[in-house]
Amino acid sequence: MAELADLRDRFRAMLAKQIEINTATRALSAKPPAQWRRTERLRLAGLSEAQRRLAGQAEQVAGSLQQGGSVVLSAVTRGLAGQMGQVADRLARVEVGPTTQQIQSDIAQTLKDLIAALEQPGPDASASRAGQAGQQDISQQRLLPDSAELELLKLRQVRVRDRTKQLAAQRGGTDERLTPDLAAAIR
Repeated sequence: MAELADLRDRFRAMLAKQIEINTATRALSAKPPAQWRRTERLRLAGLSEAQRRLAGQAEQVAGSLQQGGSVVLSAVTRGLAGQMGQVADRLARVEVGPTTQQIQSDIAQTLKDLIAALEQPGPDASASRAGQAGQQDISQQRLLPDSAELELLKLRQVRVRDRTKQLAAQRGGTDERLTPDLAAAIR
């Protein structure tokens, strides 16, 4: 299935670029922004723009997946695009700390999950034979088997749970008003 291989290659290229952005963000965070020189500020602006381009690519993939009938893949990819946009905004605001890096880590892990799901075998051979016999079989049109889609949903839910626990710990169990940064992360 050429379409599946193309999609997997697109996600691999996105992952490679995301890892570059993550690595550069960690390197920049080693020094407080107040001590940055012009080169560091320009580097960060470039990272923000690169992250925004990745978000656009993910949104484009999500749109084509939705048109192709892959609801789960489309939803996961659209969520990924949203996270990428959030990171691009954070980088533009010179926020390179742990929160930004955690979101970047989640993005990379989601891309790895998508790649792994796309490497699973597609619909079984009997469905393919039924399609060749002239019967229209819905499962033949699907990119992923149901088990792979369920696994993707489960992995996303686990990530949401873990992130919620991290945010609760960051808040410290107080009833005080949320900081704008924490409120944005929760949203």
